[in-house]
Amino acid sequence: MKVDYNGDLDLEELNVSDIHVKKIESASELLAVASVVFNKQFVVNDIILVKRNGMYTILFPTRKATDGTFKPICLLKNKDLMYSIEKNIIDAYTKM
Repeated sequence: MKVDYNGDLDLEELNVSDIHVKKIESASELLAVASVVFNKQFVVNDIILVKRNGMYTILFPTRKATDGTFKPICLLKNKDLMYSIEKNIIDAYTKM
C-alpha cells in the first residue's frame, strides 16, 4: 500500500550538522565519496563527488531496479538544501 502525504508537517528544518569526505585516488571523474549528517540524527552515505566538464557536482545514492534502470534512494526537494550540501562537500574536498 502506498500512502502520499502532501500536507504541512510541523517539523524542525533539516540542517547539515556534519560531513565526512573520503578522497578517491583514480583517473576517472570520481573524486570523493561523502556522508552527510542532518540534525545530528540522520545520515545519508555514499554521496559521490564528480567533476564533469570542469564543474563539480554531487550524485546521491541509487539502487538498480529490476528493469536495469537506476532509481534514487533519496531525493531532495529543497534546492537551497541541495546547494548547501553540494557547497559543503566541495569545500571539504578542496581543503583535503
